[in-house]
Amino acid sequence: MRTAIVDPRLANHLRNFFIHRCRVYRVPLVANELGEKVAGTRELAFDVERCYFAVDDSDKGQLQEVRGATNQFNRSVHRALLDGYYPEIQESVKLAGVTYKMEADVDETTYNLIGVYALPINALTELTLEEVTTR
Repeated sequence: MRTAIVDPRLANHLRNFFIHRCRVYRVPLVANELGEKVAGTRELAFDVERCYFAVDDSDKGQLQEVRGATNQFNRSVHRALLDGYYPEIQESVKLAGVTYKMEADVDETTYNLIGVYALPINALTELTLEEVTTR
């Protein structure tokens, strides 16, 4: 977890913009018949009723990767600022010998969790989320 720099006096004003709901899930990575790691059944880890959600255009919003003539993958990165300090949220975690990746649902859309940042006042947690779609 990385610590971001935010003026603590602004934290209470940010909460006026927290209009989204975020649910964070643990997804176990289990081996299938071929020995490949695949996602298992999701388990709800945190249910945060108030968060701020926005597209992160620092990488120009949509990165595209083309493979072959017919497959195209679109990747968009988003930021979710949770109303609360959640040090237990990580990109991945290992519990009882099982590795879990984390996913987040913001307003019923599922995103992969690729980064977690704590604000210095321990009152807000920022998630970096990724959505990959194919066409």
